[in-house]
Amino acid sequence: MSNYFLKINTGQPAHIRVFRCISLWAMLCWAFQLSAQDPLVRVTEDLKQNVVAVTVKFDDNSEEKGFGFITGEKDGQLYVVTAGHVVHGKLPKKPVKIQVKFISSLRQFSAEEESWFEADDLSLLTLPKPIGVQWQRKFAHFYPQAYQSVRFIGKNGDWVSPGAGEIFRINNTRIEFTMYSMEPGTSGAPLLTESGIIGLVLEDERTSSFALSLSRIRELIGNAHFPYFMAELYESELTSVEGMVFIKGGTFTMGCTLEQGIDCEDDEKPAHRVTLNDFYMGKHEVTVQAFKEFVEASGYRTDAEKDGWSYIWNNGYVKTDGINWRHDASGKLHPPTGHDHPVIHVSWNDAVAYCQWLATKTGKKFRLPTEAEWEYAARGGHLSRGYKHAGSNNLAEVAWFYAPPESDLNTHQVGRLQPNELGLYDLNGNVFEYCEDWYGNYSSTASSNPKGATSGTHRVIRGGSWLHETEKCRTTSRFNAGVSDRYFHFGFRVVY
Repeated sequence: MSNYFLKINTGQPAHIRVFRCISLWAMLCWAFQLSAQDPLVRVTEDLKQNVVAVTVKFDDNSEEKGFGFITGEKDGQLYVVTAGHVVHGKLPKKPVKIQVKFISSLRQFSAEEESWFEADDLSLLTLPKPIGVQWQRKFAHFYPQAYQSVRFIGKNGDWVSPGAGEIFRINNTRIEFTMYSMEPGTSGAPLLTESGIIGLVLEDERTSSFALSLSRIRELIGNAHFPYFMAELYESELTSVEGMVFIKGGTFTMGCTLEQGIDCEDDEKPAHRVTLNDFYMGKHEVTVQAFKEFVEASGYRTDAEKDGWSYIWNNGYVKTDGINWRHDASGKLHPPTGHDHPVIHVSWNDAVAYCQWLATKTGKKFRLPTEAEWEYAARGGHLSRGYKHAGSNNLAEVAWFYAPPESDLNTHQVGRLQPNELGLYDLNGNVFEYCEDWYGNYSSTASSNPKGATSGTHRVIRGGSWLHETEKCRTTSRFNAGVSDRYFHFGFRVVY
C-alpha cells in the first residue's frame, strides 16, 4: 500500500516518521482552529442559510445562473434580492421561469419578480416560504470601510466561500473590491465583512469587482414602498472591535488651547493637563436601529415615552406630545431609510440604560464617555494633528452643522463625512453627545482619568449639532443638560 500521507520516506527511522506525522497533525489542528476563530469565517458560515442559488430560463431557451439572499418575509412570502442581469440577461430578455434553491433543501422552488430596479441592476424576487427553510434577520452591516477584508457566499452553483479579498473603494451606492477567487456565475451573491452582509455582487471580475451596497438596496426597496426589507444589524456589530475604535491612552491639554482662537467660552478655561488610560469608543453615534434593538429586547420605555412628549424643531423649540425616539427632528416617524441616523429624543437616563443593557448583553463594561475621554478622542488622541474641529480645520469636511441655505435642519446618516485621525465619525455636528460627567468648572490642576464634578444638576453634552454654527462645533465646546431632558438634537455614543 502506498504511503500517500505526507509522502514519508519509509527508509527513515520510525521515531522520525512518527515525529513528522505528529507535527503535521498539530499544524493541521492549528490551521483548523485559526479558521474557526476567524470572525469573517464565522459570519460567513452563520449566514449561508440566507443565501439562495438562482436559475433563470428565457424565451430564447438560454439561461442565467447566479445567487441572491433573503431580505424579508411577510404573510408566508419570502423576498429575495439578486442581480438584475441574472433575471434579465446582459441584454434585457424576458424571463419565463425563475427558480431558487436553498442550502437546506435539494429542491428548486419557483419564484416571481416583484420589481426590477434596472438602473441599479437589482431585482427583487418573491416566493412562498418552503417548509423547513429558516433565515437570520440579523445579517446587516451598513458601514463598511475601505481596506476591510471581505468574503462572498456562492460559487459554481454551491454555497462555498473562497478566500478573503479586500475593499478597495466605496461610494454612496457601490463597493469596489478585489478578490482573485471570483468567477463568472457569482452575480447576486452577498458580500460580507465580519460584521455581516454589506452588499450584493454585481460584477464578478477577478481583478476588480463591484457590489451594490446594502444601504442602497434598503433605500431602493423602501422608496418603492415594499415593506420587505427586514434586515437588522448582525449580532456581532454591537460587540465587535470593528464597531468600536481602540483609543490609546496618553496625556493632553484639555480645554481652551491655541488652535481654538477667539472662540473659547469661559467654561473651557483654564486649560489643564489630563492623563487617560486606554479605552474603546464607538466609531459612530448610536443609531435608531441600534436603539430599536435595545427597546425591543428589553421593553424599556424612554423618558419621552413615559412623559408623553419631547421637543421638535419647527422654526424654534416646540414641545410636542407623542414624540419619542421613533421620530426625527421635525416630529415625523423615521422611514426605514432613516434608521442609520443617530437616535434622538432620548435623555441622559435613556443613554445610561442603553449602556447598561449592552454591558449585560456583551459582558463588556459599556458606558458613556467621560468628558475628558470625549475631548481626547475628538482631538485625535495620540494621533492628534491639532485641528480646531474633530478631524479638520474645515468643519464642512467632518460635520453636519448649521450653514444656510444648504442646511436641511435634521439629522444625517452616520459616517457619511470624513472621520477624524482615529477613524471616529461625527464627533462634531449631527447631534450633541452625552457624557458621563456632571457639568462643572475646570481646575488648573493636572489629573488622571478625571470624572468631572462630584455632584451637580446637569450632565455634560459635547460636540454641537446640525442646529449649531461653526463656533459651537469645536473639540473644546461645552454644553449641559438635565438628566431627563430630551430634544431633537441630543444623542450619544458609547465607550468601554
